[in-house]
Amino acid sequence: MSEVEQRRIAMVGTACAVPVLTGAVVLHIRLGDTLVGWARDWPGGPVAFMAALAVVAMGSLLMLGAVCLMHAWPERTPERLHLSGNARLVWAVLSGLLAAVTAVPLALTLRRPGADTDRLNCQMNALDCYLRAEAPSAIPVWITVFLVTGALGSLVLHHVLGRVPTDTP
Repeated sequence: MSEVEQRRIAMVGTACAVPVLTGAVVLHIRLGDTLVGWARDWPGGPVAFMAALAVVAMGSLLMLGAVCLMHAWPERTPERLHLSGNARLVWAVLSGLLAAVTAVPLALTLRRPGADTDRLNCQMNALDCYLRAEAPSAIPVWITVFLVTGALGSLVLHHVLGRVPTDTP
């Protein structure tokens, strides 16, 4: 891929990511009490809800990464995984949207240790307030699930797309 193509792809990606992330934050704020209800009613409670969000967020990020790698290295993509340009674009857009919508609630629960929790704006981030009050173990659990899913998914991506195929006679 030429440097011009790389710059064009980076500009398009940035132009898409900014409004998508902004929309995901606005959606998170609008769905505040609904997210709390989902977390409360989820089978396994809020810890399982956050773990499920972490798996979906990392899985969709890995899918987005796979699409980008398939575009950058078509020679490393196994024949059974070759997609047309339009299919790759749809796959990238859908996985990016899913990643943004599921990762924003996770990211908004992160705060540095010792942060002043009395000054939380629970109108803007109802899920974080609920988790800190009712299920404080949900945050370290989702972080662990997110990291383990990312590590395992990266190993799978390396196994599938990370090797240069050898020509067998």
